Amino acid sequence: GDEWARYEQGFSDNFDNWPADNLVRESYKLPLPQAILPGSYTLMAQPLDGERQAIGEGKALVELEIAPSPDLAGRPAAIFENGLALKSLDWFDESVHPGHNMSVALIWQAEPGEEVQLDDLRYELEVIAPNGEVVRRLGGQPVDGRVEQLPVGASVREQTAIYFSPESEPGEYKLWWRLYEGDEVVGGRPYWRPWYSDRLIYGTLNVTPWPMDSSLPEDVTIAEAQFGPAIQLYAYELGDTTPDYLPLTLYWLATAKPEESYLIFVHLVDAASGEIISQVDRVPVDDLRPTSGWRPGEVLSDHLLLPLAQDLLPGEYQINVGVYNPDSGERLPLTVDGKRLPNDQITLETITLP
Repeated sequence: GDEWARYEQGFSDNFDNWPADNLVRESYKLPLPQAILPGSYTLMAQPLDGERQAIGEGKALVELEIAPSPDLAGRPAAIFENGLALKSLDWFDESVHPGHNMSVALIWQAEPGEEVQLDDLRYELEVIAPNGEVVRRLGGQPVDGRVEQLPVGASVREQTAIYFSPESEPGEYKLWWRLYEGDEVVGGRPYWRPWYSDRLIYGTLNVTPWPMDSSLPEDVTIAEAQFGPAIQLYAYELGDTTPDYLPLTLYWLATAKPEESYLIFVHLVDAASGEIISQVDRVPVDDLRPTSGWRPGEVLSDHLLLPLAQDLLPGEYQINVGVYNPDSGERLPLTVDGKRLPNDQITLETITLP
């Protein structure tokens, strides 16, 4: 009697265009929930009005059977003492860049002859860097708590993702697994090992460096503003202003390897009062490319949108850019043509808005 999924979709044509006393065909594609178990289900339909109130009574359309998931070839990756098995990992891709999520599907299965209670189970996954450091911990109930019991031989698919911070070092990362029932550890083992242990190692994932781009952009406004010994704002490009945003692209050049991870700021400043009207502070390139990972000679394109308030008054505004240490707030010294600029920030342009 449990409801497993609900989908809503508007009609494809206005009621005024429906032919009188004739049928109107509507097609639907309903994705099955990931953790749904094999068995009998009822498909029901219920029209709603514009206020999302029911029109008439719901109608049971058809009884349908959800077939068992096809048995995956080969032995399971990991087997636990309670009969639960991690059948396999289905990776979205073969590798991931720092700052990105890697999607992975966990295929859980009840071993032959076993019926597994899931409501008190939880797993823990540790991601181990090449240097042996634990960089991520995640986990939860298998299949996200949607299923209390896994029938004999049934398998279910759970979708999750592993996040790698922008500071992640390239290399091969290992996955360490642990299963708990309440507060007690459930022993596990790889399929090939006859004994169980509190923790097992299964799965690897490669973190690959970002592609190296050293080509300087063309048809842009050259700035050549040097922040400290290693970071140069080589050029910039202003886009067409909208009522909500001012598009700006900054082209950074690593003249050496930066020692630390710095933040950049972009300020929109009232030219008359000096008041900051809008600002963006972040790690360069959508928070994905910390400066500590820049390579000498690398060019990075940093696209951002500077928000504009709806009540912004007409007038002249300056676009200022700087680089600073997030821990101390201290700005990197800025020189242009060998001269130190006031406040260690560069004014790219003075523009008239709106």
